[in-house]
Amino acid sequence: MDHLWHLFNGLLIALYGTIQSLPALAALGAVALMARTAERHLRPWFQAIGLLAFAAAMTSQPPVPILMAVVCAASWGAVRLDRFAPDQLRWRAATGIALYGLAAIAYAVYTHYLDSLTRTSWHYGLAAPGNALAMLDQGTGYVNLIGVIGLYVVLPLGILALLIQSLLVHKPLSRTATDTISVLTGERRREQASRPGF
Repeated sequence: MDHLWHLFNGLLIALYGTIQSLPALAALGAVALMARTAERHLRPWFQAIGLLAFAAAMTSQPPVPILMAVVCAASWGAVRLDRFAPDQLRWRAATGIALYGLAAIAYAVYTHYLDSLTRTSWHYGLAAPGNALAMLDQGTGYVNLIGVIGLYVVLPLGILALLIQSLLVHKPLSRTATDTISVLTGERRREQASRPGF
């Protein structure tokens, strides 16, 4: 009976770990799908950005992993929908994901460092009197507030706004830009060929 109980606990731990890593895996998968259609020389960059997004989602506190997955999935969807300049949008979206991943990892490292410190270590490390410690605590609160607003609101909404703006800046096309250029140049050739003297 003890073996069954240990097996059940192990399965629960594995299930919890899998569920907890789903947003990170979704972010990695979305960037990998974007990389499949990228130019060959850019694929290593997309692989690095995908790993960065995965690491950021794994090391950050909720809701950053879910927001990272949403941003990556929205980027992949926008690139698939764009018929005007998908290569440019793919790279702009990837740089936005990279920026968000770097900010999330930096904030996770910062909060981990602060959690490892106590008021005593602040006091002895800085030899600061009580008023300076109060100001230091207040400054830490401001930095935390800025980090939370940036990671939860500003960066995700900024990237999503960039994607929407890129999709809506041109009227929707019925074909890709390359096909449109081919059609236009083909019609000009036919017009020139039908004129007298050609």
